[in-house]
Amino acid sequence: MLYSRATHKFWWTEAKVFCKRLGADLLEILGSEENNYIFELFKSNQEFASIGLHREKSQENFSWLNAGKEQYRNWGYLPEQDEDKNCAVMSFKGQYSSQWINVHCRTPFGYICEQDQGCSILQYGPNCQNRCSRQCGGPKHGCNDTNGSCLSGCNPGYQGDKCDRACDKGTYGLNCLRSCSPGCKGPDNACNHVNGSCVFGCHDGYLEERCDKEASTLSGFVRFITIALVVCLTVIVGIGIFTLTLKQMRESDGENSQIQRIWDSVANYLRPGSGNA
Repeated sequence: MLYSRATHKFWWTEAKVFCKRLGADLLEILGSEENNYIFELFKSNQEFASIGLHREKSQENFSWLNAGKEQYRNWGYLPEQDEDKNCAVMSFKGQYSSQWINVHCRTPFGYICEQDQGCSILQYGPNCQNRCSRQCGGPKHGCNDTNGSCLSGCNPGYQGDKCDRACDKGTYGLNCLRSCSPGCKGPDNACNHVNGSCVFGCHDGYLEERCDKEASTLSGFVRFITIALVVCLTVIVGIGIFTLTLKQMRESDGENSQIQRIWDSVANYLRPGSGNA
């Protein structure tokens, strides 16, 4: 819904005609939320403005031009039973600020027109000022342009007409219909409201992100055998390395002994008085 104000003053019937020329209607206020929005939108621009509420001279109750009998009432005081005060204005100043007052239909006031142009699929509310929740489902995340309710349900992990609330504790997924695994640790088996992964890890005996698989005896036995094989292989490799090192040391000692004997023989041959010089 789009709203526009006119500060030039006309009688009530003239204001109605001018709104029609714009493809609009005099403002109709159907609830307190809309009333408050209009007041905040135009309070700095005018004192009174004609709205689309009136009654025939023979009638006691007021009616909207299009919506009929008023359901929401916001009179500053009960309308006077004066056959000439059959039109209504909204007050933006003084004692009856944001409320309605019945006035003479031939008293000129500014006026407010409204035009229902609809909002884009991603917006809703008065003047399309609100954005649809990003958690609305569907390819465009669209919502109703009046109340913001999501057109295609919610993304996984969210709930409510506007998909603006995360799943309750202990639930997750599409429409919050899935329960967190009992294998999750923490209060209410706490899990992520979108994908169900456990927030605080798993209780003993459970596996995977959602802790929804029980650890079997066979898998425990396999882990034990694997660890044992790794330990044995490590010991065997260590023994092999130690044996090879010891052998190399012995061979090295043997070579050193033979070289020493040759050196001693040469030294004896060259020693003075040995009879070989």
